[in-house]
Amino acid sequence: MNSLLYDPCGFLYRFCLLVDYLSRISLIYMNVTKLNIITKSSNYLYKRSYATTKPFIRPRLFTQQIVLTNGATYTLRTTSPKPRIKLIKDTRNHPLWNPSQLSQSLDDDSGQLNKFIKKFGDEEYDLEFMESDENLPDLSSNDFKTPVLSAVNSCCNSNNYYLRHATLTQSIRALRMITQQFLPCLSQNYLSALTNNDSEFDVIIKIGEGNNYKEFDAHSFVLFTRSIYFRTALSKRWVKKQDNKMIFHKPNISPKVFEILLKYIYGGIVEIDTEDPEEILDLLIASDELCFVEILDYLQEIFLEPIKNSLQDYIVLIINLSLRHPTFNVIKQYVDFTIKFSPHIIFFSKEFYNLDQEILESLLKRDDIMIKEIQLWDCLLEWCKFKVELNNSKIDEWDDIDFIKLKESLQPFIKYIRFSHMTTSDFTDKVLPYRPSVEEYIYDIIKKIFFTSIRDMIRLSFNFSIEQPKRRGIDSLLININECVLISCWIDNRPFNYYSFSTFPYDFHLLFRASRDGFNNSTFHELCDMKGPTLTVIRVEGTNELIGGYNPLDWHSPPDWVEGITRESFIFKIDSQDHEKSILSKPYIEDSVANKYDNGPDFRDDLTISGSKCHCEHFGYNKRIRSTGIDFVIADYEVFRIVKS
Repeated sequence: MNSLLYDPCGFLYRFCLLVDYLSRISLIYMNVTKLNIITKSSNYLYKRSYATTKPFIRPRLFTQQIVLTNGATYTLRTTSPKPRIKLIKDTRNHPLWNPSQLSQSLDDDSGQLNKFIKKFGDEEYDLEFMESDENLPDLSSNDFKTPVLSAVNSCCNSNNYYLRHATLTQSIRALRMITQQFLPCLSQNYLSALTNNDSEFDVIIKIGEGNNYKEFDAHSFVLFTRSIYFRTALSKRWVKKQDNKMIFHKPNISPKVFEILLKYIYGGIVEIDTEDPEEILDLLIASDELCFVEILDYLQEIFLEPIKNSLQDYIVLIINLSLRHPTFNVIKQYVDFTIKFSPHIIFFSKEFYNLDQEILESLLKRDDIMIKEIQLWDCLLEWCKFKVELNNSKIDEWDDIDFIKLKESLQPFIKYIRFSHMTTSDFTDKVLPYRPSVEEYIYDIIKKIFFTSIRDMIRLSFNFSIEQPKRRGIDSLLININECVLISCWIDNRPFNYYSFSTFPYDFHLLFRASRDGFNNSTFHELCDMKGPTLTVIRVEGTNELIGGYNPLDWHSPPDWVEGITRESFIFKIDSQDHEKSILSKPYIEDSVANKYDNGPDFRDDLTISGSKCHCEHFGYNKRIRSTGIDFVIADYEVFRIVKS
């Protein structure tokens, strides 16, 4: 009897098992069972997991996970009579709390945690790092407290077939409700407040001007809550009042645009009933001005979609947007991609003449645009002629004043033109006729470069460089020119940073891109066989890792396996943020590459592509390039022919 009073939970558990046995219920044979309950108090949020192990063993507290207000996550484990605390992860990189601070933070309002610790022994701290992928909801109420001892006295299984404790059942039901979101209902309630004439509006917003003018009623509380911009604009320092209502003027936004934004402020809904790029652009600019940063990426994508097929008509506009609005990241990425891979869209656009001088300068400075130098020179000449209204295309009819006008217009740009990378015929036909407009001292030195072997005079007194690096873009969605420099060092067995942008000795010619040409192995062989040295670059699906390999031999497609004998191949992993952390792995076997018609690029078992799948394990190369996942899916891969410059 004394043992029963001392251990009522054990008696209750054995009683439940007896009932189950007599009823021949399968729960008697259950294995590990577990129930998670999440609890919030004023200073910490923690997740409790309770379990039984096997029948006829008294249930015990299994784990208790605790997330403190500083973001650190702890687990309290009772694998022995003494609880053990393990630090899982400091999610916000805060300083780790020491045991005494942790002990002070484990103050459960119900007092049950302290009772549990007192019953089963003192705390024992075992601090070790572990990763946790469990998402803990942020409960805002203290109503979800479940006493520890009540839970210990409960019997349950993982499918909730057998629940005998009211408190426990109630907690489970509450937990399910708080994870359900009712945002549409919330949105509709706020929108009804916007359209309700009886609502107590305290703000009048005057939008537009002239014939395109409209007044909107709103609630200051909603505006303050939803917009940083209005929080400042409607502050006592700035706002004007009339008849106890705040008055706000915004003449540079149209009523149509503001009506969309006001609906978003109240209901979280963006409704766009037009595909007109100009109207969408007005909405995008207004959203940026009013600091609705959370919808900017979405609006940029909506704006770009209808103009992609007529990009030349809008290219100057979106370039200006990318420069004037730093928050337009989607547009900026699109512009950078266009400049790098399709510069002709800009330079041969009918809108090219409307480019600002500073934008044109920034384009001419770039090293990575894929366009010939003579084409840049032609476009620059046309832009300068347009700006100074030189409409006569017959140069032999120009007078001195015309050449002076052109000279003044060319002056800011001439230092960015890399004349030394033009052919002699291009220079003779397209530069020579404009000699009066090009500075004599610049012209004389350029002439020596093309018509003599003298190249030692490469800098003028005002730091103008004749021997500027060649523009060297690379047609790649995976690597940039900086990665080409790194890979060139690897190919030549040179140390890191041995080559620079202007000195690396290889050109990378794209032969194959899986996202463009398909993942078929036969297509790879059709485009890449017998092309000499090649580089394969892979982006891993899900992780965006950049890995690949270099083959100094030809690829070919025999019916059976044929090994390539070379020690000059290598495989690698590129760290785009820090090239010094990249991994270069060299072979310690001679047959370091392999060929077969039904495989893609094959660097033995260390890196083998077949379709959209890749196999990567440590076999014949000296370093492992991936730490997880021997077999994985490829997001995209490219193969380049490596040619001496």
